[in-house]
Amino acid sequence: MPRSPAQAILHVRGHITDATTHMTVAGVSVGAIIARHSAMTDVNGFFSLELRDEVKPGDAVTIHIEKLGYHAIDVTVAASEAVPYPIQISSLKASPSTNPKEQTTQQTPATETVQPRDSFPLPTPMFTEASDRFNISAGGMSTTLTNGKSSCLVGVVSTCLVKGYVEANKFVVDAELYVGPGHGDVRLTKNELHKDVPEWDRCFDATTLEIVDDRLTPVFQMTYTTPNDIVIYGILRLGPTAYVFSPNGFNSQAITEPVTEDQYPVKRIFKYPSRTYQCKELEAPTSGVEPAATGPYSDFTNARLCKMTLTESARIYKMADDCLQALTRSAKNQESDEPRNDIRRAFSKQFMTCCAQMVRDIDRELLLRLKPVVIGEDDRLLHEMEFESKHNPTGVVLSTVEDISLNERNLCAQLMKSK
Repeated sequence: MPRSPAQAILHVRGHITDATTHMTVAGVSVGAIIARHSAMTDVNGFFSLELRDEVKPGDAVTIHIEKLGYHAIDVTVAASEAVPYPIQISSLKASPSTNPKEQTTQQTPATETVQPRDSFPLPTPMFTEASDRFNISAGGMSTTLTNGKSSCLVGVVSTCLVKGYVEANKFVVDAELYVGPGHGDVRLTKNELHKDVPEWDRCFDATTLEIVDDRLTPVFQMTYTTPNDIVIYGILRLGPTAYVFSPNGFNSQAITEPVTEDQYPVKRIFKYPSRTYQCKELEAPTSGVEPAATGPYSDFTNARLCKMTLTESARIYKMADDCLQALTRSAKNQESDEPRNDIRRAFSKQFMTCCAQMVRDIDRELLLRLKPVVIGEDDRLLHEMEFESKHNPTGVVLSTVEDISLNERNLCAQLMKSK
């Protein structure tokens, strides 16, 4: 159960040193699945990891510790406000091996249990870096913030899409990532993700926060390039409009139009799902769209593909129109609801049998050739088609089929225009 407001937030605290030199190690990334956020060691090697509400004092917490140039390790400790934990990490250069098998073994994260210690000596730092000013860039727009200040980083007319704050020398953002009918809202509030769309996911480490949609497109990235410089990229889908801010600048377009890789060349950083990979980085960053398998129309020219698509589009539209006419006649004859529902069910069965798979194949081929990073809102109609066919008592809704027909025509028009 969540803790009451009277209960303090629980932490895991620790002190990280080099296993060989016994010197403190700054800038070490520390994270845990049951933590609210990741943490980073300060100049004295200390970290404080804030835990989620459901964690109780004494619960086992496995934290993942990594830093460039060191072996990554997983450490199991007890959740406690009373004690900090001494943790040692080993440099990759500390014990070189000429055996490739031994080297592979060394790079596999180890798991160990650490006992608490009451206190640690604090070495005097040689220098510190000023952290009272943060330089933020988003889609070619830049601003500088100091502690206690806030600013609208990306805005349209009177609406602020991304707002930045500096609180306690930490930069946080608010962002409306998705607001649309039928799909729920996704928003970021002071770096904390709130989402009604279960297919979306997020990952973060000490320097990067990333949010991906149901196609693994990185729709929001916030990266510290230095301790005081932050770069933000994203695709915000609000109502009928998509707002894109990328290395190429800021622009907006209708949500029904796919966002192409040329418009948004931002690469995915982490592996997903996060629950499985625990926010491990990809070996090679990717835009998120996975390579599509060869389909039945892969050898068609664009002209031939679109000719077939327009024919199929007209056919399913006529099927929906014929069904509508039958429903109209039934209403005029003052028939009960059940005969009309029978008409709808018969239409749905016919459509799913004759045409649904062809619609899927055509849509897949068109999207592959258009290479959209983010599918347009109309392309989600296929998800609605699948859902309605399985869960709606009368099957696929007529308007969904009509909209699919119009969407196929729009995709073909974009394809022929792009070539």
